[in-house]
Amino acid sequence: MAEEQRPFADVRPLGDGFSIPELKWRELVLIGAVREKDGVFTRDPARPIPGKAKDVLSPADGRIVAIQTTRDPYIDREALKISVFMNVFNVHSNRSPVDGEVKGRWYHAGSFLNAALDKASLENERNAIWLRTPDGQDVTSVQVAGLIARRILCYVKEGDRLSRGQRYGFIRFGSR
Repeated sequence: MAEEQRPFADVRPLGDGFSIPELKWRELVLIGAVREKDGVFTRDPARPIPGKAKDVLSPADGRIVAIQTTRDPYIDREALKISVFMNVFNVHSNRSPVDGEVKGRWYHAGSFLNAALDKASLENERNAIWLRTPDGQDVTSVQVAGLIARRILCYVKEGDRLSRGQRYGFIRFGSR
């Protein structure tokens, strides 16, 4: 189980009288369904690191929904953007796509639209990290909250060094 989810492991919003008035009915049903699936959402399995040292790994489990050239707003450059959509059944732990040093980190408070929508990448709560590889390549990895997600956790700061596949963050309850 992911360490971040331990405080919620014994919360059962359905079936034993526990209620959360600020959540909508559909959110309670989804949380209850996920909870009843033996911690499907909260798992955080060890990952083997495949490939060669210069290979770029996916920072998240999920499905690739877009590959396009775009302007990287964080370090102001043209970049290849690869969007990975995570549903509630994907592992929500985020891992470094490359070996590198964290050169910058940006947090943006925003909306909580369905992460499957393109505009979610621009309007939702998000956190970006900029990594520079040992051979000088720049890679930006962005965590984006989703409709039910209300928390992005990022454990790295400028100056930290990450290895490919090293865990650097977690997103709670659905994201992109």
